[in-house]
Amino acid sequence: MRRVGVITILCAALAIGTVSGCGTAGAANQSRGAKVVRNQVHPLVFQNRTSDNIIAPDTKLDSQPVRGSLYKDVLVLQANGKSAHLDVTHGPLLFVAYWCPHCQRTLQLLTKLQSQLKQIPTLVDVGYPSGATLADAVRIDRAERAQLHLANFPTYFILAPNAGDQYAPLGYPTLVYRQGGQTLSLFGEHTSAIWKQILS
Repeated sequence: MRRVGVITILCAALAIGTVSGCGTAGAANQSRGAKVVRNQVHPLVFQNRTSDNIIAPDTKLDSQPVRGSLYKDVLVLQANGKSAHLDVTHGPLLFVAYWCPHCQRTLQLLTKLQSQLKQIPTLVDVGYPSGATLADAVRIDRAERAQLHLANFPTYFILAPNAGDQYAPLGYPTLVYRQGGQTLSLFGEHTSAIWKQILS
């Protein structure tokens, strides 16, 4: 009975729009309440989920400081199979999952804003289930770009199933960027004004 109650509460939270991103159930979002469960197996196909879990994007610039050097040497894969190292000091990194509706809407918004931004975030696709291959990730990425009419953002992949827990601990989407000499992290869907403030 207790499990049914938790599921009912989570569904009610989703219905009234208190979710700003996809993440681990039970972890508190710094500004918006409950989160969607991400620790489930997602099919290795792209699905347009932009109509799911619709919320009012956050209007507050509620970035949090990041301690340590986690984002100064992020080992990723390119679509051609070669590895690369990303460093937040060279530009903002946006961690997204292909199955996250909040990520999909954020990418559509950033596509619309692209000409107004001075910095374009580098996408790091995470959130893959165990056994996913680079070929799966590239295929899904191409389908997502085509179906959502996304800009050609620089994109890299991390296939390890725990990559989201490591690089986007609050959930998806997570933007990591430098400002005022420090590394900051912003979680969830935000308004155009917030994206412009950070990336302009």
